[in-house]
Amino acid sequence: MERNQSKNGLVNVLALLAGGLALVVLSRYEKSSSAEVGAVFLLVGLLVSLVSWFQMRLEAREEAERLEVEALSRSRNDSALFSESAAETFPARRAREQFERWLVPAFAVLLCALEGFAVWVFYTSLVQDAGSMSAPDPTLALAAFSGIGLVLFLLGKYASRLAQLEDSRLLRPGASAVLMGALIAGASALVAAADWAGYPQYDRYLAYGLVGLLGLVAVETLIALVFEVYRPRVKGKAARLIYESRIVGLLGQSGGLFSTAAHALDYQFGFKVSETWFYKFFEGALAKLDHFVGEEISLRRGSQIEARTHCTHQYDLARFAIAQAARFEAGLPGTRQYDLRLLDRVHTNFRAEIRCDHRLVMHWEMDGAAIIGPLPYAGMDTRKRLDWGVPSPDPDLVEAALMLRRGLMIARSRDHDNVQFRLGWGPDLSPREEGHAPGVCHTYSDEFIDSARTRNSW
Repeated sequence: MERNQSKNGLVNVLALLAGGLALVVLSRYEKSSSAEVGAVFLLVGLLVSLVSWFQMRLEAREEAERLEVEALSRSRNDSALFSESAAETFPARRAREQFERWLVPAFAVLLCALEGFAVWVFYTSLVQDAGSMSAPDPTLALAAFSGIGLVLFLLGKYASRLAQLEDSRLLRPGASAVLMGALIAGASALVAAADWAGYPQYDRYLAYGLVGLLGLVAVETLIALVFEVYRPRVKGKAARLIYESRIVGLLGQSGGLFSTAAHALDYQFGFKVSETWFYKFFEGALAKLDHFVGEEISLRRGSQIEARTHCTHQYDLARFAIAQAARFEAGLPGTRQYDLRLLDRVHTNFRAEIRCDHRLVMHWEMDGAAIIGPLPYAGMDTRKRLDWGVPSPDPDLVEAALMLRRGLMIARSRDHDNVQFRLGWGPDLSPREEGHAPGVCHTYSDEFIDSARTRNSW
């Protein structure tokens, strides 16, 4: 199995070398700044893949040495071989330990310096040269970039799947780099298509984006070096590769945002942060926002998404963000600020106000949870699920009404004993034990109604 991993690691090295050189040649011929920056990503990935492949070979030698020593120990009960020091008995293990102790951090420092230098060189070049892509044959560039992207994707996908099945931490960096190269080649193909359609300026936009991404990777490498000094060491646990970029892995591999974040938190804090109920609840709630992919960017509130399956507050924020994006596309201001003011109650009566960009847009006279005025919302109950767009077709007023209703719901927390909540007094109950009806929202779903807690028990 190790032999197969080593071969695939070498394939990653050769693929990144060939892909990087191809992007360099194409960037010169097609005068593409984005392809030139993309070639740097592939060449950085080449260095990372080369070091991980060499480290893979060292671990394979160590494993072969361990099996050989075990075979000798079974054939001999007492041998002078095992009275020697561990360094003399296991030279391959000592070589691997010295490599990880000295050469890996030195390589990470060099890698960070190279990434930072590349960012400075390309950013300066882009600022000084205001020209756009001027490919002599955009269709050739489109075909070449597409072909490179397809080959890199197939090789990277295979290596990524193999690393996942065999849980190979050393094969993963090279696979991520190859998939990242496929992504960059695909983006370069789209830029070539835009140049063919008469929009050469998108090449510079992509180049700026890639330079910014390379800067983030450089900062990440620097932070990883600093954190490595303070990371808790767990005996027998393999150390994370400090030259492996989580950003590249997140963009290139299909593991997803949460698996990447979970591995990072577990490694950094030394315990399974990803197994706490709070993390699992957050993961489940935020992952459901994928349901919004494909939603129309519109002020219209209609949606086929069932709100009760979502975290109420994340659902509201997503809907408001979509509406604000629609306003921005229509040429309206890109920011909007709401301020809610709930006056203290006199018995059950009080006044609720909402301002948009410091201008009063709506107020309700309340009797408990019921709106007693003014029209058109008089007579409606803020605790019930109603069509808040029926009284007024104005999308701005509907949004203000939804904001104000949500603020009233949150303000009900003032009715609770917050001192007991902060100090953790009283029973630690689940929503079902507290008498809440299941299925009302994400927290009260069958998955979490028995495990969620209102107090700091996580």
